[in-house]
Amino acid sequence: MGDSGGGITDGDQKLKRGRFPWFSLDGTPHKPYIIGIGAYQNNYNFDHPDSFDFDILEETLKNLKDGVQVDVPVYDFNTHSRLKDTSTSIYGANIVIFEGIFALHDPKVRELMDLMLFVDTDSDVRLARRLRRDIAERGRDIHGVLSQYKKFVKPAFDDYIYPTMKHADVIVPRGSDNVAAISVITQHIIREMDARDLSLRSQLLKIKYPKEKPDSVALLDPNPEVASMLLLLQDKSLDKGDFAFNVDRLSRLVVERGLVEYELSQEANVDGVLKLHQKMCAVEVTRTKGPSMLRGLTQVLNHLPLGSIMLVQTRDVTSPKPSSEDSPTSLLAKEVAEIELHHMNLPKDIKDRVVIITDVTTSTGAAAMMAVRVVLDHGVKEKNIIFLSLVATAHGLHVLTNAFPAVKIVTAEVVSEIDDGFRRISDIGHFGDRSFADLGQA
Repeated sequence: MGDSGGGITDGDQKLKRGRFPWFSLDGTPHKPYIIGIGAYQNNYNFDHPDSFDFDILEETLKNLKDGVQVDVPVYDFNTHSRLKDTSTSIYGANIVIFEGIFALHDPKVRELMDLMLFVDTDSDVRLARRLRRDIAERGRDIHGVLSQYKKFVKPAFDDYIYPTMKHADVIVPRGSDNVAAISVITQHIIREMDARDLSLRSQLLKIKYPKEKPDSVALLDPNPEVASMLLLLQDKSLDKGDFAFNVDRLSRLVVERGLVEYELSQEANVDGVLKLHQKMCAVEVTRTKGPSMLRGLTQVLNHLPLGSIMLVQTRDVTSPKPSSEDSPTSLLAKEVAEIELHHMNLPKDIKDRVVIITDVTTSTGAAAMMAVRVVLDHGVKEKNIIFLSLVATAHGLHVLTNAFPAVKIVTAEVVSEIDDGFRRISDIGHFGDRSFADLGQA
């Protein structure tokens, strides 16, 4: 933290470019006051602690630390108010950087911090940056900016902001120009993440589960038809058309079984089943590569509103390169590629629906957990979620059922082994990475 114009945001952006996985950036929320004409005449003190809503701030930061989705109000600097019915959704992260001139002011907020910084910049530099920002970006005139600076900004800095420097763990002189200090802070964060082992997938793999599937997971009947399709999908020489046909065919069977499992749990009659179908929607877990269950699902339920959650795998850059002295378990932890939420597009009324989540393969359970968590954070009840997969490991299914016991889960096949890279399940080889676009080239 530091004074307005001190280069705090620039410094945060430089930290963000450090290629950390799972990153959130936030600013201090202003109170939703109707400030009146004084604000437009540069006659309102936005640099006073009373202008900020520390209760909302504390609640937001707590939720981010707990990994819960939060809706941060969007503040309009032109109208000096929060935009009505507009917010930015942010998910919890391994690293949350919170910046603002009063970031160290409130003791309850300070209690949530692991590392507190104060960015100390020369007063002339702060004024120059403020002039450039307020005139160029916010359309204010130079006389108004100077008047506000002398009347409110400078006194507020001396009275309220500068005294909070005593709470800082690190004081950064010269702001964002201090490349050496930013580098030291970045390395400290990397060391802390390594020490805490914040890799979700490696943590999940360390948990010991039975090799058999959980009793609550429904499995397709292992008849010759299902066995034949699964065998074909492992065949690397299978051409594009046959591969797509068998994925769609198997997906239809899994979707139909998922519907039956949910209907039985609701004890629905024929009329009740029709009503249940009208309340459903589907959310597909998509990745940059791999087959999809969506076409098979829409062949069974062609009226459903559709949504998607796109997940990407990024190398855990905080982990050191493996050495020859590493054990197999530590090697797996260091080579793990983390799952990140890249994009989501969900039906607006999803909280009022029964949600079918489709994910072709489930290995460690990390992606499945993230998909279910996103849906839950949008108001859907756990008992109203059906999770469908074509092939899953027993380990991943135990992870999912332990985290969300009320979710209905159906898969076509359960296997036991995960390859070292986490992307491949041994028993099905390359299937999880196979893309329709890659087939039929030879």
